[in-house]
Amino acid sequence: MNKFLRIYLMAMLMGLLAAVPAMAITIGFQPAAQTVGLGNSVSVDIVASLGSNEIVAAYDLDLSYDSTILSATNVTFGTMLGDPTIFEALTGR
Repeated sequence: MNKFLRIYLMAMLMGLLAAVPAMAITIGFQPAAQTVGLGNSVSVDIVASLGSNEIVAAYDLDLSYDSTILSATNVTFGTMLGDPTIFEALTGR
């Protein structure tokens, strides 16, 4: 077998082994929309919807907003990925 064919077959094999489908989660806000008066507080939950039998081992979430309109005053992590108070999940804070 010539060198080119050997390299081609090895590349194809590596490509087939590396082609693993990635399942994505759906990120959303609850409530999706709300009207709030100027200066009032608002609470928004960021929720992740997983498919059946899906496991999230790690995540990274960047949230961007216009700081001239909105200011973040508090962040509370839920227990979806484990309880951060007993070190089942790390919040990065």
